[in-house]
Amino acid sequence: MLDMECFSYLNRALESDLAPVLAVATNRGITRIRGTNYKSPHGIPIDLLDRLLIISTVPYTEKEIRQILKIRCEEEDVEMSEVTAEKRQETLPPSRPLQRPTPQPRVPDGR
Repeated sequence: MLDMECFSYLNRALESDLAPVLAVATNRGITRIRGTNYKSPHGIPIDLLDRLLIISTVPYTEKEIRQILKIRCEEEDVEMSEVTAEKRQETLPPSRPLQRPTPQPRVPDGR
């Protein structure tokens, strides 16, 4: 959680010619800005909030998870049965990224 001094620094950095790309992730609602008694959405000062692009996210649907698994299996050249895909889908938390399958162990070539 950033305080008012940090937000001032970020605001100043965004105004420079070599302005950095700033990515902020938050799930806070309307809350107090640290270091002040003011309340604002996400605890971010209004002048900085006006400069940001807010992108809301939602969890994947069952259909989307099936499609992701299908594409990943094709890309990784892995076969997955329908039962395995359903089990994987049930245990996959929405926020957890899909992990790559473990590569096959190498067989020594006898050298």
